[in-house]
Amino acid sequence: MTRRAQSGTTVIAPPVSHVRPTSSLLCGCLAAFCLAVGVRTQAEASQEAGAGGRKPVATEPVDQEAALVARAEKAIADYEAARGNRKLRRQAGKLLQWLGETDHEIVEKYLSKQLKRTAPKDGAVGILDAIAGSPRPRLENRVWSVLHDEKASWRVRRSAAKALLAMGRRAHDRLAKMLRKGKEGAKEPVRLTVVSVLVGTKDSELIRRVVPVFSQGTSDDKVKFLRILDPVRDVTEIDTVRVKLITRGSLILGAIAWRQLAQSGHPRAADLAIDLLERMPEGPTPAVAAEMIPGIVRVRDEELYPLLLRYGAISNRAVKTALRKSAAAAAKDMALMRYMARRGLEHDSAQARDAAMLLLREAPAEAVAPLVERVRRKLRRPRREALDLAAGLHDVLARDPTWRKDLLKLAASNEPNVRAVGLTLLRELDADDAIAIAQKSLGSKLWELRAAAIRYLTSFRDVSSIPLLIARYGKEEGRLASELGNALFVHTGTRCFKKSEWKDWWREHRNGFTVPHPDTVRAGLGGVAGQTSAYFGIPLTSKHVAFCLDVSGSMGGRVEAFGTDTGRRRIDAAKKELAAAIGKMPAVNEVNLVTYNGAVRAQWPELRQLDEEHRKKVLGTVKKLRVGGGTNIFDALEVAFQDSKVDTIYLLSDGEPTSGAVTDPLEIADEVRRWNRLRQIVIHTIGFGIDTELLRRLAEESGGIYTFIK
Repeated sequence: MTRRAQSGTTVIAPPVSHVRPTSSLLCGCLAAFCLAVGVRTQAEASQEAGAGGRKPVATEPVDQEAALVARAEKAIADYEAARGNRKLRRQAGKLLQWLGETDHEIVEKYLSKQLKRTAPKDGAVGILDAIAGSPRPRLENRVWSVLHDEKASWRVRRSAAKALLAMGRRAHDRLAKMLRKGKEGAKEPVRLTVVSVLVGTKDSELIRRVVPVFSQGTSDDKVKFLRILDPVRDVTEIDTVRVKLITRGSLILGAIAWRQLAQSGHPRAADLAIDLLERMPEGPTPAVAAEMIPGIVRVRDEELYPLLLRYGAISNRAVKTALRKSAAAAAKDMALMRYMARRGLEHDSAQARDAAMLLLREAPAEAVAPLVERVRRKLRRPRREALDLAAGLHDVLARDPTWRKDLLKLAASNEPNVRAVGLTLLRELDADDAIAIAQKSLGSKLWELRAAAIRYLTSFRDVSSIPLLIARYGKEEGRLASELGNALFVHTGTRCFKKSEWKDWWREHRNGFTVPHPDTVRAGLGGVAGQTSAYFGIPLTSKHVAFCLDVSGSMGGRVEAFGTDTGRRRIDAAKKELAAAIGKMPAVNEVNLVTYNGAVRAQWPELRQLDEEHRKKVLGTVKKLRVGGGTNIFDALEVAFQDSKVDTIYLLSDGEPTSGAVTDPLEIADEVRRWNRLRQIVIHTIGFGIDTELLRRLAEESGGIYTFIK
């Protein structure tokens, strides 16, 4: 804390880290100002003394050590005052962080005492993070014991490892020795934590120290360590380990190691791929294929392109996820884009065609024109395969201005399902060229086409549609009756509840009638006259409903406020609301219950009519529901979509997706939108304790309602 000046006077050196970084400039300016003022005042005093014949008075040096002690004690007192107050929890965290940046023995003793009080519980995380704020080697052994405490959580161990890294070279060496097996070796959870922390430093010197973990343990152990090294690039010792694993490790180890080299642009990646492929002549397992796909995309070797279709055709969730995540990288390789458009979309295997579509989803503008031509040839005979292509690649194909003409041809098709897809995609394209086609489709036997036509006419209002919509009034039921009423409202600005009333109204107003301004009708949309039954406030208009209910572990949390259910568990409130809704639905309605956590369970293979037996059975299931596990939103929606009779889904969730074929919210929303281009299903969503963009998108893009419950 001190240094010796040239004159022999002892000068107190201010500590480097005793102030917050954000305030250092301000403090420096203040110090300079005060120093300047002090010099001027002393000079003036000397002059005055000289003028009066008095000797200058010597000033005492400022006691900076005392000032630092005072600041440290004040910081401790501030934190103590805040830490027990729930309302000041965030402020307490900041105060603790600033306290940790104060390098003084008083602070060190205080943090040591607090660590002893909180460890190994999660409350020790903040204390350990504060200890890491300055080098404190005297606390090394105490932090070391927390790191190895079997009762410590991963969060506590991680903070302990970070604190040790802040203590200097000796602690670094001790951590490195611990990664080896033997007397000084640690158990696997501790080693995994330390490797993760070392990788997180992005310091090549520290990362090199993890190499010994690959000379010991099982293949499964090495897989865990290798996955932690995913972000590590251009560290020679780590790349050497990867090369060895490709040639000598298990196939999954080799695949992960090769993918990492390929993603980092390693010069030997293409040649090493051959070495790996020679080790699996019968083809890879799904797990190995999922690792190989992103590597093949990045190597850009045309000889490897066929493997993308071969591996991509494997029916496996991890494989599909790998294809989706590789689309952006694939879009940078024009040769690959051409190959997928030419060979992939023409492949005999439907699974291979799906793989090609997934890789083409982010195709660049220069690849769109030939892609449109490929799809156009398929659409000359617009069967399910061609419609899947059109729906799956629409966002890419829409970049080509000629795609609009192809959609008009689809909308004019004699096949109802083809026409429905054409109208749906034209509406997404904001193209009003097909009003006459939509008007002619109002009487189709296919409900999906009638739904697409009503929605199209609702988006593109024309006076000529009014009498045709009136003619259809009373012939629709359930959800389509509601949508037809809304279509008439946006055209007319009024609501009638009998066909005769509509005819009389039109007879009176048709001469010179113009559709109202959009702003005047927007507020009146969505209402359902006479509707009394609802689910979380969302009207139950459909007669063909699938309820998707989240039963994950977090549904055991408490409801903040919903009706009289304040303070109850979310699952209890959800069960009560669902039982009430099913109890009020007419016997002619058809329903199914799809519950999901990590797994998905449907009450029946398809919708069942709510007769006395079925109503009793589904209510019994609701009553017995228990919570636990993850949140598999994607697979739950997929099960509901597979029932051709479903036209409306009510999806309730209280968390982000954590399991299933797809867990990325954006990917889930994109995939459901693609399905719905062929299905026209309305998805109403209820966010229970969580307000998510996924639930908002699912509702908005399908024409549903989103409700957030605190």
